Parts: sequence; structure tokens; C-alpha cells
Amino acid sequence: MLNKTFKKLGLGLGALAIFTGCATTAPIEEPDVVIENALTKDPGSIAATTNMDFTFKEAESGGSGTVSVTVDEKSNLSDPNNLQSESSMQVSADITIPEGESTGNIKVDAALDLSMIGKDIYGSLTQLDISGDAEGIEEVNAMLPLFVGPYMNETVHLPLAKFEEIAQMADPATAPPVDFTALESYANDGLRQDLADAKAIVVASDNGVEKIKTASGASVPAYQYDINFDAEGFKTFVRQANETLQFVTTEELDAAFAQESGDVSFGGVVDALNQAFDIKVWIGQEDYHLYKMEFNSDLASLKTAAEAFGELTEADQAFFESGEFDMSVVVESEPIDDFTVEVPADEDVIDLGPLLDLALQGAAAGAAMDTTGGAAMTDEEFEAMMDSMDLGDLEGMEGLEDLQL
Repeated sequence: MLNKTFKKLGLGLGALAIFTGCATTAPIEEPDVVIENALTKDPGSIAATTNMDFTFKEAESGGSGTVSVTVDEKSNLSDPNNLQSESSMQVSADITIPEGESTGNIKVDAALDLSMIGKDIYGSLTQLDISGDAEGIEEVNAMLPLFVGPYMNETVHLPLAKFEEIAQMADPATAPPVDFTALESYANDGLRQDLADAKAIVVASDNGVEKIKTASGASVPAYQYDINFDAEGFKTFVRQANETLQFVTTEELDAAFAQESGDVSFGGVVDALNQAFDIKVWIGQEDYHLYKMEFNSDLASLKTAAEAFGELTEADQAFFESGEFDMSVVVESEPIDDFTVEVPADEDVIDLGPLLDLALQGAAAGAAMDTTGGAAMTDEEFEAMMDSMDLGDLEGMEGLEDLQL
């Protein structure tokens, strides 16, 4: 009898040991440590699906709408200086316009494939359907074959480096030049470390560990947190980022932080953001990967955020009391093996580089003109400027010859 009792006790203790051993293979860590590790973790390559849904309604006018966006993406983030990704995007919108020139209903369904290799983007519009009874729909559909038809299901090349060159031609007095190389490097590498060091993201609610299913079917234990932004931490982050990027002087930044307009301050803005958006994250207990993130907001949350900036006007009150708004953004991802995006063959691509070169030439000519209020260009000067532009490359842009204006 005693022997059987000891056997049962032994089996029970053995089962308990197995259970507790399984439950504690990955020790529970402090939330701030988990957030820091998630931010500073090498992202490697990931597969992600993003679903965005927006609904709105204005009761007084009757205007309403729903917009849904789905993005499936694979990204290789292992080299900050040569990011690679490929994605497909689907957009659906159903909007009712109560009054104006286009009164009625408009429905739009579109699909786009995108890939990025370093500073080169390749895009292909695979679907664009516009329907409804709103005024002007028939005219829009009549124009689509003319302006969009030549590019449907074609791969278009956008060299980002050209856009950077065009931006550098801006008047420094109104738009100080930006070091895009430094900005890109910081966004891909230093930003996450600075966010972690500044403790700009804090855990508002620790909801323990739960199992979540990935797209591949794996079951992963993850820390589930509600997170907020910390005002002082965000100030520190902005200072650190500015030290690297030098957008403004330290004195200008200090003055901006110290300035208050009525009830508005930097801390008030951060508090309003926390009120406006409910943010949840699921971070892998074993690998610190951000497996899931949710952003949610509604009209009540936006009203609370707006009130942080001061008393609402009667018009604001009426909008918040009679309208409807809901926003949901869900991003789910998981680590995958590294991959490489293939560059499309030249003969399969419509290259917009020559058009951007023309824009560059125009920007350079404009920068050379007297922009201080002097006399306008003479006809001779304008003709000389046009003659200096190399328009020959446009003749070789495959696909553009089909575009009839």
C-alpha cells in the first residue's frame, strides 16, 4: 500500500517537474529590457502582412466611407546600405460624397507590386477599377486607358537617387539641403538604438506571455504589452537624432522645447498621441522579434487627444458627437531566411530616369536664375536655357511613346 502511494507521488512530482521545466525554459524578463532588446535586435530578413482598415461617417452631411489596405511583403534588412524588399499591395475604397461636384458613390479597387533594391524602386500597377454613380466617374474611366493604359502590368523604374538630387536644388533659404545619405543610414541603423537609449517607448500595461500563431503555422510564446511614448524620453531621442543629422542648431531645438502656445507643449503633444492611439505589441520571448503590432483609434480617443490641446469649439464638439471614425492597423511578421531581389532586365522596364534628368536640368537652370526679385528671363535667355537641356534621352524611353497627350 505504501509502495503504491510512493509510486503515485513520484509520478505526480515527475509530471510537475516536467510542467514547470517547460514553463520556465525562457525566464520572464523585465519589460524595459524586452523593449530595448527588440529595438536593438538585428532585423535580418522578415515576411510581414499589414492590414489597414478605416471607416468614417459624418452624420450631419451624410458623407461616409471605408478604406482597406493589405500589404504582403518580404524584406532583407541585414545590410542597412542595401535594403531589399518585394511586396504586393491591394487597396479598396468605398466612399459616399454627399454634396459638391462629385455627389454620389465612388468605389476604387487597385493592386500594385513593388520591389526595392537599394535606391532603386520598381513598380507595376496590376489593377485599377473605378466605379460608382458619382458625377464624373464616366469621364475618369474614359481617360484611364489614355494615361494609365500604357503602364498597366508594366514595370516602371524610379531611381531614388534622382529625387535626392532634385531636392538638393531647392533654395537653401526656404528649404535647407538634407543629407539623404546620412538620413537613410540613420533611419536604417542608428534610429532604433537611439530610441532604446532614450527609453522613448515605455510599457503601459504588461499583459504577460501568450502563444501566437505565425503565418507559417508556428506557435511562438510572446510578451504582450500595451505601449506608450514617454515625453522626456522622446525629447532625449530628438536631441540624439539631431546631433547626428543636424537639422537645427542646439539653441533652436532648446527654444522649440521651451516654447508653449496656450496649452500646447511638447509633452502635451506626446500625451495627446498616447490618448489618440492604442498600441499593442507581441515580442518573441526567446528571440525578441516583433511578431505582431496593433494600432487602434476611434473618435472618442481622438476627442480626448484634441481636448489635450485646449477647449474644443462648438464645431469641433458637433463633429465629435455626431461623427464616426474607427482605425485599425495590424502588422504581423516572422523571421525568414535571407533572400535577394532580382533586378528586372532592362528590356522589361520603363525607366523614368531620363524624365528625372530633365527635371534636374530644369531645377539647375532655375537655381541659376535671379530669384531675389530681379527682372524676368528674356525670350533669348529662355530659349538658351531650353537649348541647353538634353531631351534626346526621352526618345529612348520605352513605353512613353504610347502616351498620347
